[in-house]
Amino acid sequence: MIADLSTPPPILTPIIKISKDMLRIMRQGEETNATPSAGVAGHSNASEARVLIDLYYGIQDYRKAIDNQRRAMDQGADAGITHDALDFIAPQIEAIENNARVWLETYIQSHCMWPWFAAVDGIGPILAAGLVAHLGSRPVPTTVGKWHRYAGLDPSQRWLKADELKALWSQVTGDIEQRVRAISAIVGRDPVTVIRDATTNYRTGESKTLTRDGALKSLARIPYNRPLKTLCWKVGDQFVKLGSSQKAFYAAFYRQRKAIEVARNLKGERAELAAKTLAERPTHAQKAIYAQGQLPDGRLDLMARRATVKLFLSHLHELWYRIENDGQLPPRPFAFTILHHTDYIPPPHQEALGLEAVKTH
Repeated sequence: MIADLSTPPPILTPIIKISKDMLRIMRQGEETNATPSAGVAGHSNASEARVLIDLYYGIQDYRKAIDNQRRAMDQGADAGITHDALDFIAPQIEAIENNARVWLETYIQSHCMWPWFAAVDGIGPILAAGLVAHLGSRPVPTTVGKWHRYAGLDPSQRWLKADELKALWSQVTGDIEQRVRAISAIVGRDPVTVIRDATTNYRTGESKTLTRDGALKSLARIPYNRPLKTLCWKVGDQFVKLGSSQKAFYAAFYRQRKAIEVARNLKGERAELAAKTLAERPTHAQKAIYAQGQLPDGRLDLMARRATVKLFLSHLHELWYRIENDGQLPPRPFAFTILHHTDYIPPPHQEALGLEAVKTH
């Protein structure tokens, strides 16, 4: 239907901003928190916070894009042409962004882990709220490995395409369940979870028979939380942006880890990985570097970032577990009990949570 242009357009209504009274009501909800780990602030909950996190970053991208367009119109071939519509819309989008930020700040500031987040350089309320919203919907697990897998930071997990899974299906033997278990072992998936997803109708709650198609569909699902993985990338990026700051614990660890990865690469310790990558992608844009038995600097940088983020999550897990379990340390991780690692790195800023400082585990 075409609008009637003979009548004047309706008055443009600006976005309503959060008032002091609304903020006071939001903060009053802090007194009703059921448990410290629930992280409920005001009238927000973890599900709502996850939506607000996506909204915040999405709106932020739109706002930046509009600002860039306005700047380009002022400086480019369109210089002198007015952009009244964009001038009106830009502050409205910024208002939505700020509203989401205020809700998220209120949400995280009532959480038991906020004092520690606030003490960590590079972690602001938005990133902290996102991590709590994704990780805090359930009790803290006994080991941080579950968080690493959930965030897509477990290198043993592989997300294969449907045709790759069908090829694997034809290569393994046995009945349907045996093949599911065999393929799960190959791609680093939990067979119990795969079978449960393949035999459960989540809309009705009813069970169904395990079939080849259902099993392949379950195996093809993304094995981690994609928004959480993106948040973890943003966390690592924040640590890198801190540069050479000596006070920033995780920024310093990133620089040390990057130096270690560069040294290992020069010694040829990554030659096997380089050969494997070249075999899988023979036309890689940096195949000349891989052919020399080395990894490109960009990949080394990503490895150092992931190691830093995993350490950060390990520290978050240890401290959060202690808060939930009256100061008790979590069970010793796989790296210490099975791989016999001894290089324990205690979490920084333990005093922010009023916990007794732990230097060994």
